[in-house]
This record gives sequence, structure tokens and C-alpha cells, in this order.
Amino acid sequence: MLPVKPPADLDVQIFPYCKVDGVRTFKDSFIFGLYDRMVKDHVAEDFFYDDLIPTRDEWLRAMQHPMNFLYVIFANRALAGIGLLNEVKDKSASIHFTSFRSWLSSRQRATVAREVLGKLIKIKSNKNTKECLFDVFVGKIMKSNHRALWFARKMGFSTAGEIPSAAWNSKKGHSEPLVLTYFLRENLK
Repeated sequence: MLPVKPPADLDVQIFPYCKVDGVRTFKDSFIFGLYDRMVKDHVAEDFFYDDLIPTRDEWLRAMQHPMNFLYVIFANRALAGIGLLNEVKDKSASIHFTSFRSWLSSRQRATVAREVLGKLIKIKSNKNTKECLFDVFVGKIMKSNHRALWFARKMGFSTAGEIPSAAWNSKKGHSEPLVLTYFLRENLK
């Protein structure tokens, strides 16, 4: 079982990047800042499993695409990371997550990530139902990305297996295995 509540000293909040009455919840400059922060903190490669990091403008366009659901994460009112849901199909979605290098310890970052994971996987299909939108989140991680694989395990993801040569490693100039991970909503009970 995974703890869903953060320790008493962490107040975790997540905010969707979306339009409300035609107005985006965050300014473009803020979304550009998230990209810049990922690059500065050297965590962009954890977020983009295919090792292809877009330009700032491509990043903004991708996050504004109607099939990408970006969430901005704060812990104790400080920017802590971002999460992205995409490839939504039936009761599943692919999830991408990164935490920013900050005052949080690695243990606290994992706790924040589990809190966010718990909130996202319990999103309801509408306000008047108990039915959750998602049963499972799928993670795709290059086998050479040991930090992301470690973090996925720390968050409670299980490994389904790997697909040979399914990920392109642009730094090494060759394909490598893609590790498929998953997190079931029932793991939160």
C-alpha cells in the first residue's frame, strides 16, 4: 500500500493547465518558465522518454494541445514539479512526471509524487458520479534512464516488461529498450 497523505509538514497542491471561460490558468511565460526550469535542473530527459527535448515554442504548443493534460505541482506553496497525462484511452493514460531540484529531499519528492499520483488517478468523470476516469497509468521509460526507473519504483509503479529498440537515445545515436511500467488505482487502497 502506498501512503496517499503527505507528511504533516508538506502541503501538496496540483493545478491543471487548462482554459476556464476561455482564459488559460497559467500565462505562457509561466509555461515557458517550466520548460526552462526542467532544462536548468537537468530533468527534461526524465520527462521526455524519447530523449527528444522540444524547443520552448514546441513545448508550449504541445502543452496547449487538447489531448495533453499538464498539471503544475506545488509543495508548501513552492513549485515542486509537473505531471502530464496524455494518450488517454478508455480508462488508461500515459503519465509523465518530474520534480524540480529544490529544497525537497528525494524522499519528500517521492512523497509529493505519490500524493499527486493518488489525486490524478482518482479524478472523477464528472461531479455527480463516484466513477473514476482512470484505472491505470502507464509509464514509458528508456532502459538507460536509471534515475527515472528508480523514481517510478519509488512511486509504486510495477514493471510490465520492455520492448526492444522502442526508444531512440539521441545522445548515443541508437535505439534501446523501452521499459513499460504501470500503476493501478487499486494500489492506493
